[in-house]
Amino acid sequence: MCEVREASVACLGGGSLNISKKEINNKKIHEVFITDAEDLESTFLLKEGSYKEIHLKFCNSLLEKDNYIFVSYIFKLDNNYCLIGERKNVEDKEALEKISLLNNELANKTRKLTKKNKKLQQAKDEIEKLSKTDELTGLANRRHFMNYLQKIFSQAQRYSQSLSLVMIDLDKFKNINDTYGHDAGDKVLSALGDLLNNETRNEDLAARIGGEEFIVILTQTDLNDARNYAERIRKKISKLNIESIPVKITASLGVATMKNNDDYESIFNRADEALYKAKNSGRDKVCKYKGYKL
Repeated sequence: MCEVREASVACLGGGSLNISKKEINNKKIHEVFITDAEDLESTFLLKEGSYKEIHLKFCNSLLEKDNYIFVSYIFKLDNNYCLIGERKNVEDKEALEKISLLNNELANKTRKLTKKNKKLQQAKDEIEKLSKTDELTGLANRRHFMNYLQKIFSQAQRYSQSLSLVMIDLDKFKNINDTYGHDAGDKVLSALGDLLNNETRNEDLAARIGGEEFIVILTQTDLNDARNYAERIRKKISKLNIESIPVKITASLGVATMKNNDDYESIFNRADEALYKAKNSGRDKVCKYKGYKL
């Protein structure tokens, strides 16, 4: 048995590779080809008449280009070895490498696009939120409130659920602006916005629908519970402590609850009527719509 380092290449047809027989004749096999040493050594353990497939490449000392790769078969015949090699299509390898690079580039661009789409969606969500929100108080604006009221009203009718509105108006708010300035007035509005945000359940909605006018939708809430809620809000407003405003802040509140023949506009109008009843009867109080009985 002959080891790799002792084996010699006796003959090779050159032709298109421009390697003459003289260049490789009597050279050691590892001086001509590059391959896995263990792979090549194992070929010399072949039984007579058997063969093994290996991949060979010419050494750089023989060829300037390293693209000549061969799928080779080594046969054992008596005490000799015969190697037959067929050149691989290197273009396929190059194409696969290019495809791999393109796939990597595509994956990178996809990741970047996903990032941009995420940022775009976040910006879109922020724009949508801003379009529904009163900038000063952080509450819903009038447009969003009316859309939500229409939706939640239909749902309450469908499932025979109670629904109430509490309308709130700050008493003599113009006097606050005129006496202490609009910055002070904005602080009052912002403080009331924070108060309503903290006192509103997730399924309910508080909104600023006018200059100093606010409203709260109370889902699954009857007239008695809505009035209790309104009274709690009234007391908390009277305890607001706003810097630079030494006077007590008060509000009037009107309460209305959905009836069988209601639509979302009629309940809104009744809450408005109840609010004006509270304002016209002395302010700083809660009034229900006059048609109700507790």
